[in-house]
Amino acid sequence: MDPKKLHVVHEPVDTHFFTPPGPGFQPYRFLGPRDDFKFLSVFKWETRKGWRVLLSSYFSAFTADDPVTLYILTNAYHSNLKEIEGQLDAFKLQYRQKHPSFEGSFPSLYMLPSGLSSSDLLSVYQSVDALVQPSRGEGWGRPHVEAMACGLPVIATNWSGNTEYMDDSNSFLIDINGLVPVEVNECRMSILNSVAYLGKAKFTYYCITL
Repeated sequence: MDPKKLHVVHEPVDTHFFTPPGPGFQPYRFLGPRDDFKFLSVFKWETRKGWRVLLSSYFSAFTADDPVTLYILTNAYHSNLKEIEGQLDAFKLQYRQKHPSFEGSFPSLYMLPSGLSSSDLLSVYQSVDALVQPSRGEGWGRPHVEAMACGLPVIATNWSGNTEYMDDSNSFLIDINGLVPVEVNECRMSILNSVAYLGKAKFTYYCITL
């Protein structure tokens, strides 16, 4: 096929809807402290999205005395809210065990309700101060472009689909250390096994290390 006939069609974002806040803007009513610096992370709850990297970095950078709050908006496609809360509690316990010098309480963290309407999602984007997405791999990164369209600074991994439109001139990129095979016991769907078969083709899935 003539290469000139091939055209890359990127996933669009409605820049008439996702915009910076305008006159008469009413902030989203968060449960956390009103005047804190607000980080937001939007992702499907799975290892690939790097939620452990997100929390470990957040707990390492801030304490309960710092005026910051991390809001997580997630969907439990392969689990439920109770399981997510259990994983969060287990991770906090593991973090304390791995960091004996860590004392006191963790910095402020809230889970936003899943299934937000489009208008509420827009309000959330317009009400926070930065989006943080330390993902191990993105197809495109819809939250990234939506947040950027709303004028938010975005901290994201310098890897995979989102690098089609993100670079050091418009984002805060996180360098990667390399690639590792996906751990089978971390996957809930057979297609995400470390080795999968599709017809006669054989694939090994990899994720990045941060």
